[in-house]
Amino acid sequence: MFLWFIFTEMRDLQSKIYFTFTLILCMFVYCEQLYADTIESLVMPGPVIEGHKKYEQTCNKCHSIFSRDKQTALCQVCHEKVASDIKKKKGYHGRQKKITKCKNCHTEHKGRNADIVKLNQSIFNHNQSDFSLEDKHAGVECEKCHKKDKKYREATSKCSLCHKNDNPHNSKKLIYRDKLISCESCHVASGWGNMVFKHEKTGFNLEGKHVSVKCANCHPNDHYQKTPGNCFACHKFDDLHKREKGQKCQKCHNARGWRVLEFDHDKETKFKLKGKHKSLQCKDCHKKDPYRVKIKKLCYSCHKIDDRHNARFGQKCDKCHLPKDWKEVSFKHDTDTKYKLSAKHAKLPCNDCHSRDAYKYGSSGKSVGK
Repeated sequence: MFLWFIFTEMRDLQSKIYFTFTLILCMFVYCEQLYADTIESLVMPGPVIEGHKKYEQTCNKCHSIFSRDKQTALCQVCHEKVASDIKKKKGYHGRQKKITKCKNCHTEHKGRNADIVKLNQSIFNHNQSDFSLEDKHAGVECEKCHKKDKKYREATSKCSLCHKNDNPHNSKKLIYRDKLISCESCHVASGWGNMVFKHEKTGFNLEGKHVSVKCANCHPNDHYQKTPGNCFACHKFDDLHKREKGQKCQKCHNARGWRVLEFDHDKETKFKLKGKHKSLQCKDCHKKDPYRVKIKKLCYSCHKIDDRHNARFGQKCDKCHLPKDWKEVSFKHDTDTKYKLSAKHAKLPCNDCHSRDAYKYGSSGKSVGK
C-alpha cells in the first residue's frame, strides 16, 4: 500500500516509469534469492554430503538458475586446489585428456554419508596422478600411503616421509657440496640396493675394485662433505710398505688391485731393469721412500756385499758382468785391453795377474799411467 501511495502521488509520467523499473529490478533480485532459498529447497532431491552441509540452504553457492553450465565454475570457486591442478595440468584432474563437468563424476544430494568421490581403488590408474606406481611401489597397499580421514591428494610424494623408518642414514649429515642429498639422488623404486648415483660427477671415478666397495667404507657415518680423493687417506692401514714408499700409492698401484703395478721403471726412471733386475722386489733396492731418498745407480752401491773380488777389480762391475747373471762376463781381454791372452795365459784366473784394482793398477802392480 505504501508503494502504491507513492506511485499515485507522482504526477510526472517519467518519474512513474523510473519508479516502476526500479521496483521491478528490486523484485527480480529478491525473487531470485527467494526462489533459491525457498522453491529450490522444496524441490531439492535429497540432503547433501556432510562436507557441503553448511551450504545446503544456500543453493546459489553451487547452482545458477539461469545457467547450468556455471555449476562447474562454482565448484572450482570452493575447490581451489582442484581448479589449480586443472589450470596447471597436473594432479589427477589436471591430467585428464578431456575436462568434463564436476557433476558427471560427483553427484550430490545422496545423503550425509554418501560417497560422491566414488573412487574404485582396484581399477584406478595411478599413473594419471603426479606419482606413477612403478616397480616396488606397484605392490604397495593404498592404505600405506593414503591415511584414513585424509584426502587422497594429501598423501606425500617425498621418499623421506614415507620411508623414514627404513632410512639407515643420518639425515642431518646427508650433505654434499653444501646441499641436502635427496633419496632419489641415489635410489630408485626397483629396490634400495639399485643405485643410480653417478659417482663420476664428483670428480672421482669408481673403477676396478672401487666399484664393489660399499659407500660406508669411504663415507663413514654418512660423511660426504670434503671426502679426500687421495689413495693414502683411505689405504694407509693397507700400506705394507709401512710408509717407507711415501703416500703416492697411485705412482705404482691402480684400482684393479694392489699387485697390478702401473709403474714402468724403464720409462719413468733413468735405470732400465734388465736380466735379474726384473725379478727383484722394489724393497730390494729401495730401502726408504724412493720419492724422497734417491739411490745410486752404480752396481757397486747395491752389490758391494756380493763382490767376491774384494774390491780387487774396482767398483765398475758392469765392465765385466751383465745383469743376466754374474757368470755372464762381457769383458774380452783381447779386445778391451792391449794385451792379448794366448796359450796358457788364456786359461789363467784374473787374480794371478791382477792382485790389485785392475782398472787403477796394471798387471805389474804399478799405477796405470805411471
